Amino acid sequence: MVSFLRHDGRYPARWNQNEGLDQLEKSWDDADIHSIRAGPGSGKSFISVVMQKSLKGKKTAILTPNNDLVRQYKTDYPHLNVLIGKVHYTCNDIDYTGDTRAELNCADINERRKSYCNNCKYLEAKHRSYRTDTVFNVYSYIASITDFMSGEIDNELRADYVILDEAEKCIEMLMEQCTITVNLKDYPIKEIDLVDADKIAEYLREVARDHELLAKELDDKEFKKRGQLKRKAERLFFMAVIIENDFDKYSIGIIRRKRSKILELKPITLPKTVANKILGKKKTIMLSASIFKEDVLEVYSNQNMDINELTFKTCIPAYNRSLFVLRGVYNGVKAKEFPIDQLAKVLLGIAKYCKKKNVLVHTTYGKMEDIADGIYAINPKALVYTHTRETKEDTIKLWKETGGIFLGAGVDTGLDLKDGACRVNIIPQIRYPYLGDPWVEKRKNWANGDRWYTLQALKYVIQAAGRGVRHEKDWCVNICLDPNINTIVNILQKRYNIEIPETFLETLNLFATHVDVKEYLDTFSEVK
Repeated sequence: MVSFLRHDGRYPARWNQNEGLDQLEKSWDDADIHSIRAGPGSGKSFISVVMQKSLKGKKTAILTPNNDLVRQYKTDYPHLNVLIGKVHYTCNDIDYTGDTRAELNCADINERRKSYCNNCKYLEAKHRSYRTDTVFNVYSYIASITDFMSGEIDNELRADYVILDEAEKCIEMLMEQCTITVNLKDYPIKEIDLVDADKIAEYLREVARDHELLAKELDDKEFKKRGQLKRKAERLFFMAVIIENDFDKYSIGIIRRKRSKILELKPITLPKTVANKILGKKKTIMLSASIFKEDVLEVYSNQNMDINELTFKTCIPAYNRSLFVLRGVYNGVKAKEFPIDQLAKVLLGIAKYCKKKNVLVHTTYGKMEDIADGIYAINPKALVYTHTRETKEDTIKLWKETGGIFLGAGVDTGLDLKDGACRVNIIPQIRYPYLGDPWVEKRKNWANGDRWYTLQALKYVIQAAGRGVRHEKDWCVNICLDPNINTIVNILQKRYNIEIPETFLETLNLFATHVDVKEYLDTFSEVK
């Protein structure tokens, strides 16, 4: 039986981590796949590093969904090797870059010279990954279509154990890498052919061959575009093979993007070839705040396999992360599907109790400016922040410093707002997958589609409600203005027999009012 350390080199394990690691030790030999739900405050990075340190003599690869998390590992645990994209390694070799060395990165040099530069920082990190414990960005490298074709991926993932941090997002990234798009303006196809696997596969090969010809016509001055075309051609050839073998597992539809019609081919579930390459023969640990056994089964195409499902407790008291579900009437406004002007009124009504505390409101890019205008119409002096995809990071930094209301899109995951960075976290409406997306429509009509669709809504709330509370002395009032959360929980429990995490259920305060919110904030009025 394996024995895990109780120290990551910086801090000792907390009581909840000790309990979780005890569970994992006892069940380690019972399965090759361990699905661990670890909510806010459980310390997923700590758990990953402790497992890596404990498995001496075995190589461990930690996979993350983005570069920010990779860098965070490197900051917290300098002994770990990290590997991210070539474009993030600046080339300092004067022989290759001449007078513009500060402008070029390892990807540029690799494409221009057909070889790596001298003392290449990327190549050094890649070679270290063959022999050391490494943190990877799953999107940029592990799931690379080119690597699948060349077989390089077996070298990059030469590991005995694989840990997926934020496992659900890692799986989404893997699926994105198995998605291909083609502009129909440049390469038209008859809609009637979209139901024929052979015709689609041949169409993809024709587009790939055209990309190869275009790449050959470009000179060295356009080496970046040439490289992009060649990589796209490789992906198209690879996708043609997958479509021939797994046509029924793909969503094939036409979407609109910037006034263009785009053909999108996206897998309904992770293709078997991909799952086996990444995770197949290795002991796999999946860590996430909202991963369920059903998700893991889908990754492995519902193959009959043993999965050890565990839930790690959180050290944060349930009261400190309370989720108030406002029902009926809130300050004279019905708390369900608010028109923009009424939603603005509700948000200002909540904000007045917050004094100078930071307020986060989950919304979408489409509704963000309208909500801000609604708030300004009521109170022109209100401090409200909106953002674009490009300005998101800078706007969050400014909001943390000045306070006010931050209308955030895509902030339900990947945002760490500990301590005073966020004291009020508002979810106006539970977000379901968009049925106008051809992929979502086909996935909903796939096996267990209704269960999947309802589960995504619950995951959204679990993730969104975890942004403002990050350690045991932290606190944040979470407010959901959509009363349907109770219905969602009942459907998943009673109809689909899904076990909802106790760490989430214990935070629910159904039938709450604005008075409950005010009393909660008053409780922490002396706390900074």
